[in-house]
Amino acid sequence: MTRFGRQPFLGLAITSLLVSACSAGSTSPTVELAPPPVGVAAPVTSNAATANPVTLAPLAGSSATGPAHPESTGAQLTPDSHLSSSVTPTLTIPGATGAWTFTLDDAAGGSRDFGPLVYEELDPRSTIPENAGLEPGQLYTWTAQQVGQPTVTGSFTVDTQLFDVQHLDRAGGVDVAMASGEATFVWSSQALQAVGGDVGFTLRHAASSPATKGLPPGWTLHAASSSPFQRVDFHVDATMTLRGGNGLVIHYRPEADGRYTAIDVNSGPFSSAGSAPVVASTPDGEWLVATTKELVTVFRRPVGASSAHPVAVGSPNQPLLRQEWAGGQLRAVIDPVSQRRLEFSYGGDACPPPPDGFVDPPAGTLCGARFWDGSTVAIFYTRGVDGVARPGRIVERPEATTGAQVTDVAYDASGRVVRLRSPLVAATAAAGLINPNDEQFTTAIGYDDQ
Repeated sequence: MTRFGRQPFLGLAITSLLVSACSAGSTSPTVELAPPPVGVAAPVTSNAATANPVTLAPLAGSSATGPAHPESTGAQLTPDSHLSSSVTPTLTIPGATGAWTFTLDDAAGGSRDFGPLVYEELDPRSTIPENAGLEPGQLYTWTAQQVGQPTVTGSFTVDTQLFDVQHLDRAGGVDVAMASGEATFVWSSQALQAVGGDVGFTLRHAASSPATKGLPPGWTLHAASSSPFQRVDFHVDATMTLRGGNGLVIHYRPEADGRYTAIDVNSGPFSSAGSAPVVASTPDGEWLVATTKELVTVFRRPVGASSAHPVAVGSPNQPLLRQEWAGGQLRAVIDPVSQRRLEFSYGGDACPPPPDGFVDPPAGTLCGARFWDGSTVAIFYTRGVDGVARPGRIVERPEATTGAQVTDVAYDASGRVVRLRSPLVAATAAAGLINPNDEQFTTAIGYDDQ
């Protein structure tokens, strides 16, 4: 049995029958791997030569409900720590004693109608209550004061997912985060070579991910790009957040001349803002992000949108892949030399017709992709007991029929993944060698609250 959870230094031991993922006092998932197909009678004949796994019925979901991700309540923040995995962190002053007054505010000094919030404590720690309204992605500052002592200052960002900055345990195609306890599923396409780099994309599901333009709740799209930056988020307090790979998060304040100044989150003698990329806005509504490596990423914010994505990447030294966005949707990844394109389709475009048991994609929701070599990816949707349509089947090369790579996904009523079927199992079931409804050949994910 393998156990996944927030406790560090857990070992790994896999048996042939069961892999479980759990965390005491949390809602971490349990992943069951099917046993070897011993004693399962196969049909006398098979139709492997003509079998098309795209025609299989979808996996059945579940009516169970529960929170999108395990509740994290143990985050401890000192003046030198700047990332909270919880919306109820505890601010603490190491080595201090006696009563302290804590003041919590947002990075813009309350212009977002957040604070300041004041907490009078009898000891040098203060747990922020849930009704304070901390939000993921926002930057907060705090001070602690005691008569006769220097004022203590700190700042932090809330990130309840902690993607790319925590260790994962993997079993049956499911990743379980060791710090947050959340289960994620990642599907990756093929990658074709281009002068600007390899071109492909991934789809990632985590139940706590909010809905974004072109994708249903829980799903995010990550496509090839030569820029290390993924998007810019704009906040109502006029601050902005630059987000990149590997958990990069940098916050900026606007200046009168159109430039943005990085907000220093380091409470020590060294500034963390001096090495931040330079950000400036242009009169035509674009944002330029420049690094010390002479790499400039151009972001364009659609009217009324709360975020912007890269529309161009420039460097004097090398050709770079660029992304094409329209209406908040990623439409293509383009090699600047050959002009070859990886193109994405959304509901309302020419989407592939859904097989029996599946439904049409919601309008404006990702339904497929086409590479320049003619190969495609099809995304088919199922409608759950909660009435929400989500990707239930992802097919690579559906035009190959018998060679199509089919991955099936099923959910519970809260949008959490509860079952997966791999391409190998789908092909074997389509060939008639196993019963497609035999659950021992799929990965089942359970949760502590079920």
